[in-house]
Order: sequence, then structure tokens, then C-alpha cells
Amino acid sequence: MYRKKERAFTLLELLLVILIIGILAAVAVERFVGVGGEAKEKAAGLQIDSFEGALERYKLHMDNYPTSEEGLQCLVVKPDDEEAAQKWKGPYLQKNIIPKDPWGHDYVYKCPGEVNEESFDIISFGPDGEEGTDDDIPNYEKEE
Repeated sequence: MYRKKERAFTLLELLLVILIIGILAAVAVERFVGVGGEAKEKAAGLQIDSFEGALERYKLHMDNYPTSEEGLQCLVVKPDDEEAAQKWKGPYLQKNIIPKDPWGHDYVYKCPGEVNEESFDIISFGPDGEEGTDDDIPNYEKEE
């Protein structure tokens, strides 16, 4: 009897296909990781914008921005002082909490600001969490 010759993949062909799939997966993961970093930077910028709006509403009611010592907590915690408590119309942030930046660090609030001397500076120290590095995300234009 005559038997048809069956064709199968060789081990070399299978290894080549696995290698190609691995390379494609590595490229895809690298691209998505880069997008994640950009998304976190945008999220930090949007959160800083949200703080700015809340601080402006706070100033409308209280006649000034919170000091550096009072911090961002003033946006969610009613003042102890009776006169100030009557003016306070907060909380000024949703969910009644001060969120951390996308990397889990606290935002830094300075009033008066070192750059915005008439108002305030808000800064996320970015992924490395260190002040003064290139990955910092402030509410002002960084000097290049």
C-alpha cells in the first residue's frame, strides 16, 4: 500500500515562530510601558489643575490662599477658627481627600510660591520622588 507523506513542522521552524512572537511581544510591551508613563504625567498635570481650581475657589471664600503650613488640607478640612469656619464653603475637592500623585507621593504646596510669588506653587516630584530633577511636574513652566 502506498502511504501519503505527512508534513509536520520541524523543531527549527517552531523555534523560529516562538522567537518572532517573543520579539513582537517585547516591542508591544515596551510601547505600552512608555504610554503608561506619559499617562501618569498627564494625570499629575490634570490633578494639579484640579488643585489650582480648588485653591481659587478657596481664595474667593477665604480672601487668601492657604499658607504652606496650612497646606492643601485646608481644601477638605474646615478651619477651627470660628470666623474662618463661617467663610469656608468646602470641601473644595471631590471625595473630600487630598490625592497622592500617580506615583504615590504627596504633592508639594508652597504659598507664597518660589516661582509664583503672588500665589502658590504645586509640584509632583514625578516617578523618582526627588525634588529638582527633570521629571518634576509643577504648575508653572520649567526653565530649560
